[in-house]
Amino acid sequence: MGNKLDPKVAEAIMLKAGLKPLEPYTNSTTKWKCLHIACGQIVYPVFASVNRGQGGCYECGRRQSVEKRRIPEREAVAIMLKAGLKPLEPYRNAVDRWKCECLNCGAISYPQLNMINYGQGGCKPCGHIKTGLASRLTEKELRSRLKVQKLQLVDKYKWREKDENFKVKCLICKQNTITNTNALFRKNRNAGCENCSRQSAGSLQVSEEQYKQVLSEHNLEAFGKYTGNNDLTTVKCLICGKNKKMRRSVLVARKKKMQGCMTCSGAKIADPKKIDRVMKAAKLQPLSPYSGGHDRWKCKCLKCGETVYPQFNSILKGQGGCIYCAEIGFNHKEPAYFYVMIHQELSSLKIGIGNFDSKPDRIEAHSRKGWILAKRYDFKVGKDAYDVEVEVLRWIRKEMGLSAHLTKELMAQGGWSETSDLQEIPIPELYRRIKLAIKKGLQE
Repeated sequence: MGNKLDPKVAEAIMLKAGLKPLEPYTNSTTKWKCLHIACGQIVYPVFASVNRGQGGCYECGRRQSVEKRRIPEREAVAIMLKAGLKPLEPYRNAVDRWKCECLNCGAISYPQLNMINYGQGGCKPCGHIKTGLASRLTEKELRSRLKVQKLQLVDKYKWREKDENFKVKCLICKQNTITNTNALFRKNRNAGCENCSRQSAGSLQVSEEQYKQVLSEHNLEAFGKYTGNNDLTTVKCLICGKNKKMRRSVLVARKKKMQGCMTCSGAKIADPKKIDRVMKAAKLQPLSPYSGGHDRWKCKCLKCGETVYPQFNSILKGQGGCIYCAEIGFNHKEPAYFYVMIHQELSSLKIGIGNFDSKPDRIEAHSRKGWILAKRYDFKVGKDAYDVEVEVLRWIRKEMGLSAHLTKELMAQGGWSETSDLQEIPIPELYRRIKLAIKKGLQE
């Protein structure tokens, strides 16, 4: 072992580095309480690091690093003006929102210099117009679509909103009718006008023998005489024993696993007997009245005794229903965290949850892909973190009306469905919502 450094020598080195020791020297690898003379902050540097030339004050070091990377104000203003934005307040830094006026439309916006450098426009109204113009159908595209659906444009071409009607001629019945772009691009739309389209649906009819075979595959039985080309028909459901009206075209296109009438197949609200049967099979005991297949339903898990809130439609599709009995994925009983991360280059914000002992760690996995941790909230049990995520995601998707910002291809590590457009999320309001969700969980 080498000789211990003289404390006076160590103190002299710290003073030379601008650090005044406030306690006796211990050794070169122990944190040493000091006063940073330049800023007046109490800091705890390690002598060995200071002796190697490191600063010792984290805050001052961070500010110096930021200052070195800082774009000069004159250059920053020039970048904004080139993007068609006139700054209305002094420049602070590249990541803060900067109040600007759009030189094109006069709208006030708050873009980030970083985002402008990455090629974003900065003005939302102009961006919406640009996106709308890019999505408009050209006359050639519209006529091509009409030709496929055996329709012909009557009036001169003029761009309209997707739900705005215009006049066309049906090449099947030779009659003039009206339609709109939404109707033209409806999935599985048949050719011709609305009347001819419905008749086209009737072309899915089959012979009486084939019709009975289709019914047999779906646990249904023919009721009365065969109705020929009439699409609407009456059948008897062999599961619930009731007579129901159904469209033959729906039966022909429907999946074989959908057994019985629309109610029994789960396409509509199931009858009480079926609900009871499905819940018993899932080992769940309802603790409140049934209110709908997509609503959270308070139940008691008969396996572990915990109270859970599954959706009936999810149980009908084969999901377990109890988050505590799940053998893989997020553990609702173990300590966990809720996090907020930001990716500046993708202009995206992400929320999520993870257990402390999960492998790989969720925050670390995203950090390797360029995501920066903005906030983390720790919870003693995973269920509390999960409830906060559900509440915050509900606010983003339902109240804010924002869909997922990134795709699976951009997030190979997973978690794309919890992303949102960073420009559209008011950060202070987001943190307020998180606090409200945590407070709500504590009250329950």
